[in-house]
Amino acid sequence: MALLDLAMQGLSVFGFILFIVLWFMHFMSIIYVRLYLNKKTSDKQPYSKLAGVSLLKPLKGLDPNLINNLETFFELDYPTFEILLCVQDHDDPAIDVCKKLLGKYPNVDARLFIGGKKVGINPKINNLMPGYEGAKYDLVWICDSGIRDHGGSVQL
Repeated sequence: MALLDLAMQGLSVFGFILFIVLWFMHFMSIIYVRLYLNKKTSDKQPYSKLAGVSLLKPLKGLDPNLINNLETFFELDYPTFEILLCVQDHDDPAIDVCKKLLGKYPNVDARLFIGGKKVGINPKINNLMPGYEGAKYDLVWICDSGIRDHGGSVQL
């Protein structure tokens, strides 16, 4: 019986030491996260040196709130971006909305591409190809006409 009692005491001590070690590791990981991983990054790039972004907007017809949705992208708070408006057909009513916004925001780097390029079976990709080929920047953001920017979408 003494051997069994000794084994149980040894197992109890081992379990208690294991508990203390694991608790200590858990506590140290919490401290590490609070000290090093939970900081606001102050090493962000200066505002003027952020990478340029090409925004590709495939358009077809007049969506509800089209002009309001597009206008939010013309008012982006980002230093270097371009808006590439892509319309498939020459008689699409979205062209008038695009021309209105291009006139309202002459200081925004925005271009209108009318007519697609057949590269496959997907009509949206065909519509976007002229804009994609004309993009100035390596970062490309494709967002449909129904999307509205609420600020802070483009950050690095």
